[in-house]
Amino acid sequence: MVVDDAATYGVVLTVPIKPWGINQERQASRWTRAGLTRDARNAAYLVARAALGAIEAPAYDRVGIVVCPFVSTGHRGPLLDLGNCYPAAKACIDGFVQAKLIRDDTDRHLGLLTFKPTARQGTDRMVFLVTDLAEVDEIVAAWEEP
Repeated sequence: MVVDDAATYGVVLTVPIKPWGINQERQASRWTRAGLTRDARNAAYLVARAALGAIEAPAYDRVGIVVCPFVSTGHRGPLLDLGNCYPAAKACIDGFVQAKLIRDDTDRHLGLLTFKPTARQGTDRMVFLVTDLAEVDEIVAAWEEP
């Protein structure tokens, strides 16, 4: 589904990296892991800064993030299991914090993290929908017992 007015739902950011998973990270040397993390964080930072422009304070106080990993149509291996791209997503979220899109990635400021299944489409990339959680928090608070 293509959303014509993504601003209605939040900020949509496409980070041009190949999603990697927990299994790949476990098998890699610490230098390889550090390089993957650095590259993803830097790419996410640049994408977020380009989207936001020059701001002094974080754009959101409390957010939810939907992670949509994509691998290229030429990818021949199996797709990552749901949520397996957490290391790549975490590196990108750190880049968003550095870019001041969100204040921090603690549970006080990041209240929801959801993963969509990996899709084989177009080029390698990770797409993030960052939404304000103010309304969601109000709904959930109503469920809590007094």
